Amino acid sequence: MDHAIVEAHGKLNVSSKDGMQTMLSDLNVLVFRHSDGGDSGYGGIYTHTAACIQLELDASGNSFEEAVEGLKRCVNLYINAMADEYDVAEEFAQDLLGAVYSRSKQKEELFRLYERAERDSLRDMVRKNKMQTPKTDIFNIIPFLNRNEAAGMPAAAMVN
Repeated sequence: MDHAIVEAHGKLNVSSKDGMQTMLSDLNVLVFRHSDGGDSGYGGIYTHTAACIQLELDASGNSFEEAVEGLKRCVNLYINAMADEYDVAEEFAQDLLGAVYSRSKQKEELFRLYERAERDSLRDMVRKNKMQTPKTDIFNIIPFLNRNEAAGMPAAAMVN
């Protein structure tokens, strides 16, 4: 993707069909627009590529929306195909988490691009005065903390 411009960055939220939260945190996504009119490594016929950084999956399309929808299908197929290979949920979870948290040069480069896109986006928001003054409220933080069951205390007590 030497001739690609990061058009967007964001997250894919993975949830089960019944709407329950899964063990996966949101997956980081980059969407590239090919500056030379479509040299994506797929025969030069697509204008956009969406990439899921943690799973090292991508999908291309002739529009931003087509690439993102293709990536969502690709991630869904990957996770479901992987799940079909296991009889024990714990083994599936360990291998999926292993794939998500493994390291590679490609992931490192894509995370660098993601962080740059995120930083640039925040700078643009500040420049355009679309960012409000940050305020921290303990009640907004608690839902993002995991309770330490072994300590026998609520998450709020651990924060203080």
